[in-house]
Amino acid sequence: MVRGIIAGLTAGAILGALFKGVEAWTNHLVYVLLLNVDYIPGLRSWITQEWQQFSIHMMLSVSVALSFAYGFHKRGITGRGRILYAVLFSLSLGALLYPTTLLSEVTPSFTDLGAFFWWMTGHALYGWVAGWILSMHK
Repeated sequence: MVRGIIAGLTAGAILGALFKGVEAWTNHLVYVLLLNVDYIPGLRSWITQEWQQFSIHMMLSVSVALSFAYGFHKRGITGRGRILYAVLFSLSLGALLYPTTLLSEVTPSFTDLGAFFWWMTGHALYGWVAGWILSMHK
C-alpha cells in the first residue's frame, strides 16, 4: 500500500510538472486540462485555486496507483509486465479523459493535435513511472 501511495505521488507530481512546463513552453493547455473541474457539477464554484485543483489531481493519482498495485497483486503481474500494464492503462485513461476538452471553454480545443500528443505522452510517462515504482522489489 505504501508503495502505491509513493507511486501515485511521484508519478502525479511528475505529470503535473511536465504539463505545467509543456504549457509554458508550447502554449498547449495540457496543465489547464489536467486540473480542470469545470465539467463536474458543483465543483466549479468552490474549487477555484490551483492548489485545490492540484490536490484533487494528486488524490486521483494515488487512487490510480493503488488500483494498479491491487490489480498487479490480484492478477499476479510482476516485473516489466507491471510497467507495460500501467502504461497501457494510463494511455487508455488519457484517451478517455481527453474528450472532456469539449466540456469547457478554458481547455484546449478537441482538435488540438499538439495538446493531444502531449496529453498522451504525459499519461504514458505517468504509467511508466508508476509501473516502475510498483515493479521494484522490497
